[in-house]
Amino acid sequence: MMLWDEKNATEWEKWENSRQGKFALEQKQKLLMTLCAAWPRKKTHVLEIGCCNGFFLQAFHEAGFRITGVDGSPAMLKKARARLGRKAELHLSAPEYLPFEDNEYDYILLSNALDFSNDPNAVLEEAFRIGKNGIALCFLNRRSCFYLSRHLRGEGAIVFNRGPVRANSWTWPEIRRMIRQRLNQARVSRASILPGPVWSWHCGLFGRFLNSQIYPLACGTYCGVRVDYPRKRPLTPIMAWSKDLNRAYPKTKTLTSDFSNRPSCSAGILTSPSAWSMVFSNPDLPIKGTASGSAAPEEYSSLTRT
Repeated sequence: MMLWDEKNATEWEKWENSRQGKFALEQKQKLLMTLCAAWPRKKTHVLEIGCCNGFFLQAFHEAGFRITGVDGSPAMLKKARARLGRKAELHLSAPEYLPFEDNEYDYILLSNALDFSNDPNAVLEEAFRIGKNGIALCFLNRRSCFYLSRHLRGEGAIVFNRGPVRANSWTWPEIRRMIRQRLNQARVSRASILPGPVWSWHCGLFGRFLNSQIYPLACGTYCGVRVDYPRKRPLTPIMAWSKDLNRAYPKTKTLTSDFSNRPSCSAGILTSPSAWSMVFSNPDLPIKGTASGSAAPEEYSSLTRT
C-alpha cells in the first residue's frame, strides 16, 4: 500500500474540502450507495479496505450498517478516528495482508484501495477471501475525460493538483477480468459518475446536469462495481422412499437405488412443499423404508432425512 504520511493526509483533506473535491466525493458516495442499495441493513457488517479518513465509512454508518475500517496509514486512521469516534472499529494493517478470518464480514467495500495499492491483485484476493456475500469497489477510469486531460498535461492520475501520491487507473475490461479470474459465477453490476472534465465539477446548473447523473456505461471518472456471490444451494435434499413415487409424481427427480429385498423400490426427491402435503394427505400411497430419528406414524412407514 502506498504510504500516506501526515503531509499527504493533510493534502487529501484540503482537496476534500475544496469546491471540486467536495463535489466529487459527494457524487462518488452517491454512486456507492446506489450500487449497495440492495444490501440488507439489519445486523450487516461491512468492512472497508483502505478506509482513508473514514469519509465513506461515515456514510455507510448513517445508512444503517455496522462498520469496520482498515488502512495501512496511521495518519489516515488518526483522522478517521477523529471523524467517526466510537462508531467504527479501526485496524492498522496493510490491505494486501489482512488479519481476518475467511468470510468474517458480510460485505467488503473498496472505495480507494485499488487506486492506491502497489499490489491491487492481492487486495482483491483478500477482499474475496474475507467477504461472505459480496463486495463493492470503485476505481479511477482510464477512459474518461478526467484521466485524458490530466494525462495530456502530465499532471499524473491523482485528483488533487500537484498531489504527492500517484493513483492507479483501470479500464472496465481489466477490472472485469480480475473479477472473473477469481469468481466466474458471480453477478456483476456496474455504473459510473462524473463524465465531465475537472472544471465542470461544481454545483452549478451545468455541472449538476452533466456530473450528477449515474451512467450505466463505464464513461465517468469513477466507476463502481458490485459483485454478488452466487448463492449456495443446500447439499442434503429431503428424501422419501416409495415404489410408486415416480408414477404418482412424474415431475420429481429420481435417484437410483439398489435394494436386495425390494428390487422394485425407487428413491425420489419431493421438490416442493405441495408434494409433501400430497404424500401426507394420501394414506393409499405406500412409503417404505427405515425411519431415522423419531418414530413415524404407522400409516406412513418412514421418512428418511440425510
